[in-house]
Order: sequence, then structure tokens, then C-alpha cells
Amino acid sequence: MARFFFGKEKARGIECIVDFMLDDSPGAIRQFLTRSNPILNSRRSDSWKLDLTKCSYLGPDAAAILLAMVLEAKFRKRGWEVILPQGSPKLRTFCEFSGLNHHLFGKPAPREDHPDSEVDPLRIHVKMDYLQTPYPFIRLVRKHLPVSKDMEDYLVVPEKVDYAAGREMI
Repeated sequence: MARFFFGKEKARGIECIVDFMLDDSPGAIRQFLTRSNPILNSRRSDSWKLDLTKCSYLGPDAAAILLAMVLEAKFRKRGWEVILPQGSPKLRTFCEFSGLNHHLFGKPAPREDHPDSEVDPLRIHVKMDYLQTPYPFIRLVRKHLPVSKDMEDYLVVPEKVDYAAGREMI
């Protein structure tokens, strides 16, 4: 459902409402992108609002897409508003631990080592360091499964690899 609205600045904008369970299944992500299509394909000058108050579940993939939408709006200096779901305590906790509250509303960053956190907080990478990329995921997996040093080394990609020759470059 999408409709035009007039925000605080009386700027023409688009409002999209997400009123379904937004898990990480391909169908839910497709439905989210379809519902957000008016925002994604609007003029760069249009302001937008995404209302998730009726969303009963929010998964990590959707959170990453949502953050990317907001970052694009900030980059383009577009007006934006996101209303996160406030339903269940688990949903509010996810918004905190995933970093959505931090990145969208300036609240304190989530503690990565919090014992109740089941997600790795969203990060904004301007320049990717490929040697450090797997460590947050390894840390998250370690909460639930033992990860040997050999397995950790296997997951780390060498800085310079000649993929055609299948060897590390010096």
C-alpha cells in the first residue's frame, strides 16, 4: 500500500506501509521490495515514509535493506521517516541489537558481546577490509557452536589471491 503524504516540511512524499511478517524468506523480501517500490523508484527529490508499525516480524536481511534505503536517502538529501515496529518485546529487542535504533535514530550502539544478542549489528562499510570481514560472523557462530582455529583460518580470505592460479600472491 503506498500513498502520497505531506510531511512537516510540506514536501511531496510517498508513504509505504508494511503490514506483514518480514522474515528472510525470498517471498517476504520480494513482497517488501514490491511494497517499497514507490520509494525505491521515486524521484530523488521526493520525501518518503516507511511505516512498519503493523509488521509482526523483522529479519536481518530486511533490516539491512531498510538501512540501505535510509543511507541512500541521506546521501541524496531526501526527506525520510521510518517508524519501526513496537509490538512484541522480541521485535523491539531485535531493533536494538541489530543496530537499527542506533543507525536510524542515533541511539547508543548495541553491545556486540551482549549475551542476549542473536544477531550481528549492522555496520556501515565505506571501505571494506576483506581480512576483517568474517570475524563478526565467526564471533556470532561461536556463541552457538565451537569453531576451531583451522575452521577460522579456512573462513578468512587472504588479502591478495590469484584466483585463476588458485594461490596467494606475495
